[in-house]
Amino acid sequence: MDASGDVVRPGDFVGQYAYCLDRADALLRRAGLSLDDAVTTYDYSTPASRDVYRRSHRVREERLGGAGVYPGAGGVLMSALHHPGALVAIDVTASRHPLEPVNPGWSRYDTLTYSPGVRAGRTLFMSGFAALDMETQEALYPGDAEAQAEATYGAVLRVLEHAGLGPDDLLSTVEFCVAPVPPGHRGVASVRDRLLRTPPVSTRAACAALLRPEFLLEVFPTALYPAEEGS
Repeated sequence: MDASGDVVRPGDFVGQYAYCLDRADALLRRAGLSLDDAVTTYDYSTPASRDVYRRSHRVREERLGGAGVYPGAGGVLMSALHHPGALVAIDVTASRHPLEPVNPGWSRYDTLTYSPGVRAGRTLFMSGFAALDMETQEALYPGDAEAQAEATYGAVLRVLEHAGLGPDDLLSTVEFCVAPVPPGHRGVASVRDRLLRTPPVSTRAACAALLRPEFLLEVFPTALYPAEEGS
């Protein structure tokens, strides 16, 4: 929506996606930054946009990664946004620190416009993770929230390990679970507690769906590198 409160590019998901990123870039430039400094982009759309969502790839490719590092990313489908004509809303976080991509070696990210993780200073900003086979890109354990949690948090731990971190270095996790509540949802917390040992601050929110219809859970994590001695 523009400064007058009018919907921009009505009915045009890609146009609105581009507008949101351009608006974020303009705001960042007022702070001496730009989209080149983005560490995460988390977007929220509706289930009706699922069929056209892939078209946002070109928009992201044109606007992000200008400094050689694509941000982490996540996508959640909400039942409604803040205005009936709004098709997407995007949260953008940026850093003044130099950016370093963190990828355990998953080749799928070679052609994507986001990274599994981005280190900026002492913070590791991470993409949203779900129960996905990183080689075949197959959605795992359809219909089983507990098994999906095992795979999801397993991916988070792999990124942490590659970064030289562990579960104790997590600052927070935000879990988006589809509504209505899927079978096995009560086991998600126990899986998180077991795999993360001392779980960080965690928030759980319900959403209409996730970008892959098989996904029941997506987790957005953030971690912190230990302070160097004397710093």
